[in-house]
Amino acid sequence: MRLADATPLSQHGNDESTLQMRESTETQRLTLRRATEADLECYCERIYADADVMRMLPGGQPIPLEQARARARANLIEHWETQAFGPWLVVTKQSGRTIGHCGLRYWPQSADVEVLFALEPRAWGRGYATEAASHAVAVGFEDLSLERLIAGAHAANARSIAVLSKLGMRRWEERDFHGFHVTMFELSRTQWQAREHGPSGTKPH
Repeated sequence: MRLADATPLSQHGNDESTLQMRESTETQRLTLRRATEADLECYCERIYADADVMRMLPGGQPIPLEQARARARANLIEHWETQAFGPWLVVTKQSGRTIGHCGLRYWPQSADVEVLFALEPRAWGRGYATEAASHAVAVGFEDLSLERLIAGAHAANARSIAVLSKLGMRRWEERDFHGFHVTMFELSRTQWQAREHGPSGTKPH
């Protein structure tokens, strides 16, 4: 899942008070929390230094630590500072290990908010991405009162595409992004509410 450069709040026309996300939250198996400077090196080693992860992210290959730290700082720390929301670190409750990121952020040079995630390979196949991303979608619609969320995945990234489909997101269009062929997805608040609560407005059992 894509993680690109932050866009200043002034370009989106949103008042910061209307888009303010909780800095720490939990799911059944995960703690999702805002990153600090002290988290960056560990995060970079598990995401930006891993060839399997980076194959599906901008650049397509591992990047040097200092470059990775700058990229992670812009996306995991500075986006929060300028927008009052952003991607969280994903930490497993059982082990306390940081396994990647998940959350919400602006698509570059756009007013659209995307849901995004990337986890280290040892965390793949356990449902963590779906668990974290489902929570991020709920926060987007319930806490931030967004009307629509988008997502973009490398067209060859079957794992991410499967997660987005599980979230109820629908294929929207194909784009070129940083040299990648990206499949775009979207989900409206109305579609999410119908999926979560059904026509009667009550969550199905």
